[in-house]
Amino acid sequence: IFTLRETFRHDDAYRPLIRQTLLDAARKAPEKALNFKSDAWLQFTARCTFAKQCQPYNDIPDFNISWALKVLPQIIGHAATFKQLYEIDLSQVAFKSLSHAAKSILQTYAPERVTLQNGYETPVDYTLSPPVIRVKIQKAFGTYTLPRVGAGTTPVLIHLCAPNGRAAQMTQDLANFWRSTYADVRKLLRGRYPKHDWPEQPPEPCH
Repeated sequence: IFTLRETFRHDDAYRPLIRQTLLDAARKAPEKALNFKSDAWLQFTARCTFAKQCQPYNDIPDFNISWALKVLPQIIGHAATFKQLYEIDLSQVAFKSLSHAAKSILQTYAPERVTLQNGYETPVDYTLSPPVIRVKIQKAFGTYTLPRVGAGTTPVLIHLCAPNGRAAQMTQDLANFWRSTYADVRKLLRGRYPKHDWPEQPPEPCH
C-alpha cells in the first residue's frame, strides 16, 4: 500500500476518507507508516529510558509501537499523504503527551543538553552508556570537571573531537586528560590542523 500512488484529491470532501485510509494503513504496518528510526525519536526514547532507570517512580509511559497505535489519531493530525505521515516527528508528539511531573523528571534526570564549566552548551546522547557528549577540543578549553546527568549521579563520557568532528580521545576524567594525554593529542593534531588553536598549556578552569 505504501508504493501505490496517492490519488485522492486533497479537498474537504475527501479528508475523512484520506484520514481513514491512513489510519487503516498505519494500524496494519506501523513500522512502515511511522518513522521509528529518526534520530530525534531514538534520542527521546533513550532519554526516557535513562530517566526511568534513575527514578523508577514516574508516570513516563513506554514509548513504543503499542503506544503509537493507541494515540494514532492524534499522531496523524492533519497529515494528508503517507509521506506527510512518515515525516511526523514522533518525539514531539510523545513529549507533548507527558504530564508536567513527567517532563520535570525527564529534565532533572536526563536533560537534553548540558553546560560545560566554560559555559559551552552541548547535547547529550543517551543512546550510549554512559551518556555521551561530543565536543571539539578547543570548545572544551577551560573545562576540567564534566557535567553529570541522572540528577548528579552519572558523569557523562566526553568525546573530545578533532576539527573534522571525529573523536580523538574519550574520557570521564577531563582533568587527567589535560594533565597526561593532551600533549600527545596536541602533537598529533596540530600538524594536521595547523590553523586551529593548540596551546601547550590548556586554559585554566573557568569558575
